[in-house]
Amino acid sequence: MPHYFLGEAFCSAAYLINRTPSSTLQYQTPFQTLTTLLTMPSTTNLEPRLFGYVAYIQVYPHQRGKLDLSALHCAFVGYADTQKGYKCFHPPTQTMHVTADVTFHDSEFYHSGGVSEHPLQGESSIFA
Repeated sequence: MPHYFLGEAFCSAAYLINRTPSSTLQYQTPFQTLTTLLTMPSTTNLEPRLFGYVAYIQVYPHQRGKLDLSALHCAFVGYADTQKGYKCFHPPTQTMHVTADVTFHDSEFYHSGGVSEHPLQGESSIFA
């Protein structure tokens, strides 16, 4: 993933950390602890996903022509702040989409040259 998605990666990590149970909080999540202290509107947790992997977002019939694609091939870059949905980046149009209608392919990493089976393709690993 390009370096300009570093902020999105940090936001995604914070989202997941805040929704992971902690032994110091009697196995509650930090998000649950905060909502018991403050009266915040409840939001449904989204399923955790792999940052930078392939996501296909649905294009609704009123947003496309009859012969246009019904899904866009995007990269998953995070979770929406203000609504329930995933943030997906579509590199060909350089647009960010926020939607809950996403199909994920957790075995395929998205990169600008296409799709690869492994995120370290062409790179040496420090663990090898």
